[in-house]
Amino acid sequence: MVGRTGVTSLDGDLMVVWDSCGEDDIATVSIRQAEGDGAADPDAGTLVGEWETGQRNREEKVLGPYASDDPPTLEEGRGYVALAEPADSTQQLSPVEFTVDEVADLSRDGVLIGDQDDRVVGDLRDLADC
Repeated sequence: MVGRTGVTSLDGDLMVVWDSCGEDDIATVSIRQAEGDGAADPDAGTLVGEWETGQRNREEKVLGPYASDDPPTLEEGRGYVALAEPADSTQQLSPVEFTVDEVADLSRDGVLIGDQDDRVVGDLRDLADC
């Protein structure tokens, strides 16, 4: 794992954020329904949405799924997994599991961050803790 994916709220809208630790450009961002024992498994669960990041790279580290042409429908109380994926498929960022309620309850600068097999609450500076 190189880097981490996080989720935060900007004016009530879900934002997916990431830091690839300077290793790779990010090619796609995806959100899946969480499945199984609650572990953030990016390969399990129904795909809710996947977005190409276009010209975004390791310096442009935010994507607002609700601002896209195909916004996701996220249900309260259901678990989801967000993952920013590098163009180089040999590297992977830590995914983050979340619920809509958890993101809404974050402080103004709070970010829920995937950290290996767990998650932490921090801010954007903590996201870059590579």
